[in-house]
Amino acid sequence: MKISDTQVAVSTRIRLARNFDGYFFPSMISRSNQEREIGAFTSDLFYKLGGYEVISMKNLSIDEKNSLIERYLISKNLANNPYGLVCVSKNNEISVMVNEEDHIREQCILSGFDLKGAVEKIMPLDNLLNRNFRFAKENDFYYTACPSNLGTGMRASVMLFLPALVYTDKIAKIMEDAKSEGITFRGAFGEGSLAEGFWYQVSNSRTLGSVSNLIEKVSNFVLSVCDEENDERYRLLSDFEHEIKDECMRAYGILTNCHLLSYKECINLIAKVKFASSVGVLELKNPSALDDLIVTVRPATLKFISDNEENEYIARANYVKSAFKII
Repeated sequence: MKISDTQVAVSTRIRLARNFDGYFFPSMISRSNQEREIGAFTSDLFYKLGGYEVISMKNLSIDEKNSLIERYLISKNLANNPYGLVCVSKNNEISVMVNEEDHIREQCILSGFDLKGAVEKIMPLDNLLNRNFRFAKENDFYYTACPSNLGTGMRASVMLFLPALVYTDKIAKIMEDAKSEGITFRGAFGEGSLAEGFWYQVSNSRTLGSVSNLIEKVSNFVLSVCDEENDERYRLLSDFEHEIKDECMRAYGILTNCHLLSYKECINLIAKVKFASSVGVLELKNPSALDDLIVTVRPATLKFISDNEENEYIARANYVKSAFKII
């Protein structure tokens, strides 16, 4: 039985960076009237467009901001800007950050490996913004705050789950190969973060060229990593079946019976259960729900779904035990 690539490529993100023509970049107009104007222009358009919730950073608590960060809907940079806004679609697939590193950052996040699908979803919105705003660009060459985003302004990212490559110490070689091919390897939360529970983010390092060529470049690299990860999973299962089964079943046992559960331990245990499911060692009814679970157990997001439980570790343990009843 072939291990599905969806067990390796967990989610997809397309992000577009855009800036208003005639305005300085955000770092030069921070806390200014120009920044307020950009926020007003964008929020007015999205109110008229409908189907989006317009959220101002100045109206949010720290926990609410952190929850949006944990769900990948905003960045830490945006959360710290009182003039920052985010416009979020009803299904949470599309979010638009306003007054971040660039004036506008559009993004679309989909489950699984679907870069082309994400592009097809975000481009109608980008075309609408181009019709309503005059962006700083020449033809299809966009000017951006960071030189590495010049050109298309597009980052094509895929979240990968790579336990076998980590276990076999082959992840370092993959990272080196990525650099030589113009691909960036990062932890789950992007630049400066560590990989959580074997989840990594892969994206294009530069944005020059055409959208289709960049998508093809990232796709080809992702597929090659999926193949290597699958090969290593087969080898591990063949050589260490009983050891893997024991370690993963112990993880499942803790998750379904614990009373206290820290975030770090929770992520590592979920990773082992996901690994077990992907290689057929553990049969789950809804294994894809594990990817949603790693988001909801994060500290800030957990506060909104934990029935006012004051102890974070107890709340996480109770939530995970309940979640596993349908997983």
